[in-house]
Amino acid sequence: MKRKIGLSTQNKLILTGLVISTGLIIFIAFFSIINIQEKLDASYTEFGKMMSKTLAVESSEIAKDYGEYDIYEKIRKNTKSLLSTNKDISYIEFKTNDGEIIYSSKNDFPKQVTKTRITVSSPMVIENSPGENPSVIGSAIVGLSGHTIQNISKTTRNSMLIVFTVAWVVFSISVLINTILITRELHALQMGVRNISGGQFGYKIDIKGVSGEIKELVDAFNDMSSRLHIYEQQNIEQLTLERNKFEAVLMSIVNGVVVCDKFDSVVLINNAAKKMLEIDPKLMINTKIQQYCDSDGKLCFKDKIEQFKDTPLDVMEKKPLEFNVEIDKKILKAVISPMFSKNQDYLGYI
Repeated sequence: MKRKIGLSTQNKLILTGLVISTGLIIFIAFFSIINIQEKLDASYTEFGKMMSKTLAVESSEIAKDYGEYDIYEKIRKNTKSLLSTNKDISYIEFKTNDGEIIYSSKNDFPKQVTKTRITVSSPMVIENSPGENPSVIGSAIVGLSGHTIQNISKTTRNSMLIVFTVAWVVFSISVLINTILITRELHALQMGVRNISGGQFGYKIDIKGVSGEIKELVDAFNDMSSRLHIYEQQNIEQLTLERNKFEAVLMSIVNGVVVCDKFDSVVLINNAAKKMLEIDPKLMINTKIQQYCDSDGKLCFKDKIEQFKDTPLDVMEKKPLEFNVEIDKKILKAVISPMFSKNQDYLGYI
């Protein structure tokens, strides 16, 4: 018969706790990464705006001092220098108020344009004479690739995952160690209960390093075991005394007495029965009463024992079975009566 394998309630609770804690850690890590990513994106956008404003101001200053061709060449030269040294800028473009492109780096750096992630723009303003409002001559547009922020995000994400993974591993190991210790202590208690139920009163549980409620439970168990051992000794002494009294009474009875258990094994024979049956009690003890025979080989009690066992016990209790039996040409009057405990449990017969 195959043993059914299943999880205990304790293991189910542990697994449920680990699953819940794992889900909670994953949720917190995911939420933290998203929150950090949003803040990085916002900061990166601000960086792009600052970059476009700086380019717009520089371009406005160049427009004051140079002619149209000189403006193009100067802006083109500054832009190429900036794009060559900065991986975060994918393209730079300058437009007039009418949308006409003054200069665009898309033609000089076509591969970087495809990496654009964020686009920001700022107006190009020229200061007029005192008392006049500044004039907007166009706009500076900057495309950002997000190179730096991607590296930061990747590093941050990996760091967060490592931190939360380590935290989960430490938590799981702590739960596992605690579970092993508790399981060991509970196993020791289980073995103690088995020994007590098996009659080994006085059995002591010895677990070093036990503390808290488990220690109190172990101490209570050991105390109970000691008390049961003392009670057992007292009870055995009392039972031994009562048995000795019982045997003494039976041995002194003039009539022959044979006591059998409920499995028909002889457990006691008094002196009178020894003489009547002409047997050695040592040879008869623990043998079946049905096997007793006289010198002719006749089974003297077999039929009557079977009759007694075929009759309901309540009938035999009220009216014991009486019969005459011939043993070696001697006629003996016999009576078979059932024996019961105080709780009316059937013990055997006399």
